[in-house]
Amino acid sequence: MVKLISICLLSGVATMAWAGKKHKAHHHGHGQLAIAVDGLKVQFVLEAPSEAIWGFEHQAKNDKDKAKIKEIEDKVTKSPELLVTAPAGCTKETSKLEQHQSGSHSDVDITITYQCQAPLTGTTVEVRFIKEFPRLKSLKTQVISESGQKGLTITKPVETIKL
Repeated sequence: MVKLISICLLSGVATMAWAGKKHKAHHHGHGQLAIAVDGLKVQFVLEAPSEAIWGFEHQAKNDKDKAKIKEIEDKVTKSPELLVTAPAGCTKETSKLEQHQSGSHSDVDITITYQCQAPLTGTTVEVRFIKEFPRLKSLKTQVISESGQKGLTITKPVETIKL
């Protein structure tokens, strides 16, 4: 648990550093995904321009914009398995969506945590963010687990990743 918290804190620092770069790291269609495994928990943290998630970066100005944001929030909180599937025996512990506005740009952070009944080493997950958000073209991904660390770039609608 301590490791997971440390990873989350480091992820938060990385998120702030990424957002702090303003326009250098903010590329439409591209995001970052961190997958952290600690014991019986697995956490997914997606960071992407809001344009890639709901199709615009401005604050919701009308009912259509508000409805789109609500639709995505519901998907994240009520049906996160549409975005990432956890191994058998895992249940959603938490899921949330946050938007960060910086001038004319905004980013979205999606965090999904699963609690599992058995160790996760060697199991697989399906990442479906690109399938569910077609404006998202690639995800620079980091996987951190007790068995090591690896990086990859996801460009397919559905990607299977071994933990």
